[in-house]
Amino acid sequence: MYSQCGNDGFQTNLNNGDFLLEQGDASGNGYNCHYQTANNTATSCFIYPADTWVTFYYKVSIGTWGQPNSTIQAWVSVGGGPYAEFINMTNHTLYEDTRPARTTTWSHC
Repeated sequence: MYSQCGNDGFQTNLNNGDFLLEQGDASGNGYNCHYQTANNTATSCFIYPADTWVTFYYKVSIGTWGQPNSTIQAWVSVGGGPYAEFINMTNHTLYEDTRPARTTTWSHC
């Protein structure tokens, strides 16, 4: 997902020098990929497979613009298999783009 002109990395700071790059379901049915690779297991991170259909499903609940009360969840399915959660961001701040739309370019950044 793209937000704030790419400045929103959707990472969770663990406050110990490590970050979760993917923060899926903690019950084990998702991906919890650490920035510090020593903290990962063989199944912690989603690896994009070559030549295989991959489906993404996103659920974005927008709270109040500019306030930490939005939720972003995302799941991935490989080859028509079951979905596994790889993003679960709660209390996230999303900002509304209030600038008028441009007709000559795609970018507001």
